[in-house]
Amino acid sequence: MKERKLEIVAFLIFCNLIALSIFLGIRKEQDLEVVFFDVGQGDSALIRTEEGKNILIDGGPGQKLLPHLNDELPFWDRDIDLIILTHAHADHLSGLVEVLERFNVKKVLWNKQEHDSVLYRQWEQSIENVKSKQAYKGQRIDLGEAYLDVLYPPKDYDSELGLNENSVINRLVHEEGAILFTGDAYEAQEIQLMEWEESCFDEDFNWCKVMILPSEILKAGHHGSSTSSNYEFIERVDPEIAVISAGKDNRYGHPHEETLETFNSLGVSMHKTFKEGNFRVFFD
Repeated sequence: MKERKLEIVAFLIFCNLIALSIFLGIRKEQDLEVVFFDVGQGDSALIRTEEGKNILIDGGPGQKLLPHLNDELPFWDRDIDLIILTHAHADHLSGLVEVLERFNVKKVLWNKQEHDSVLYRQWEQSIENVKSKQAYKGQRIDLGEAYLDVLYPPKDYDSELGLNENSVINRLVHEEGAILFTGDAYEAQEIQLMEWEESCFDEDFNWCKVMILPSEILKAGHHGSSTSSNYEFIERVDPEIAVISAGKDNRYGHPHEETLETFNSLGVSMHKTFKEGNFRVFFD
């Protein structure tokens, strides 16, 4: 009887190992995966690399992010290799404080612009023991089969500007395509990016390697607000899809009609998280 029990235990262990190896094999074949989460009136996206690294861009408002992360990450994977905070408004920051409490966060990249709020002070306390680095244009983060470029803000950004205007803007690049994450940047920052890109046609600044705008997918700036998505900028980026992350019936009226008209006139397909939920992209 004892030998029989041992055989059953050994068989169950074997089955679990087979299941795990199948799962890991499937995960490996997926290469790069990006999920834009439906977190209501806010932003949050998860990048998962072929090598198993997890990069989280923003955390959305309140406590809406954790259930999504628990659905996406296997129970044994509690590592977030990199958090990128675009700026310290609550609709981008709140969920990250919870993530820092419950996950092993290895590194944080943000513009380090201060903000007078209780939530910001919680954020500062939460990252005291985490490697923290300022984000600025020209940086490139190697992700194995892909890389992540920082296009904005400049290293010596104007701290007198608001948080939105100093949003960290990132571009994820893979051989199969690119995604531009614009945070809550305004039209002025979009115009600045176009001017910088144009200046690189004539001169080779050390940050020119990252100043490339065309991208297959665009995370629409400022939740589809009319403060962003300048017509010429969208034309320059030339996205196939714009992801609009906003809350249903939000008090700001996002996305604004002007923004929707811009995307429609340029033939850009739109995915609205408040209507269609999470948006998932695979690069393989």
